[in-house]
Amino acid sequence: MDRLTHVGLLVLLGAVTVVVSVTDAHLAYVRPGFRPFLLGAGVLLLALGVLGLTRGHATTRSARPAPSAHDHEHGTTPRVAWLLLLPVAVMFLVAPPALGAFTVARRAQCVRASRA
Repeated sequence: MDRLTHVGLLVLLGAVTVVVSVTDAHLAYVRPGFRPFLLGAGVLLLALGVLGLTRGHATTRSARPAPSAHDHEHGTTPRVAWLLLLPVAVMFLVAPPALGAFTVARRAQCVRASRA
């Protein structure tokens, strides 16, 4: 993956995280008290991605020195890095339903019964 792909994944993941945390969709993944942390993480990812885009754009405009024989890259990023796209795909394709009151009450009873 090249730098633009890395930055694009950051922007995409940050945008999805912000959208999920602003809507009530985050309740399917985390507790309501984690909303500010989720929103902060999404804004941070989005800001880092936008910063990377602006820095990358400025780098491409500046004059680069002539590459030597040993400056070319050999694909140093592992292919497993594409797995960063997996959380974004899960958010878009598989949205779990929000927990209903019955499920929450049943889980609370199970926790109380196991502690007793």
